[in-house]
Amino acid sequence: MTKQEKQNQNSNSRWMDIYEGAEYIKHSVSFIHNNIDKIPHYKPKGKLLFLKKELDEWIMGKIQN
Repeated sequence: MTKQEKQNQNSNSRWMDIYEGAEYIKHSVSFIHNNIDKIPHYKPKGKLLFLKKELDEWIMGKIQN
């Protein structure tokens, strides 16, 4: 595996908090709260977390629909 492939793999499995997730999908934090049932997320100990790879897949599903 090349260095670039490893970096891509690591960035895809990167965890983001709600602020990073909102910035990444180009929406507000309130948009995320209002649509959380539609957005792939995890909530350990009450903190919303997102995986970049899952947000990418969610975005692609929205584009294809």
